[in-house]
Amino acid sequence: MQTPCVQQCTLNMDDTCVGCGRQLNEIMQWLSYSEKQRNDVNILSQGRLIKMALKNQRNSE
Repeated sequence: MQTPCVQQCTLNMDDTCVGCGRQLNEIMQWLSYSEKQRNDVNILSQGRLIKMALKNQRNSE
C-alpha cells in the first residue's frame, strides 16, 4: 500500500498533517506498519480530513 502523502506536509496544532490527515507518529512509523495497520491509519486519516474541513467551513461562515 502506498503512502497517503499528497506532498502538502504541514502539521496543525494537534500534530496532524493537513495534507493527508495522518498524525506525526503515524507518518514516522508508516514504513514499519503492516498492511492492516496502514489501512486502519488511512481510514482514520480520512475521518480527520473530513473533520478538519468541516471545522474550517464553520470558521469561515
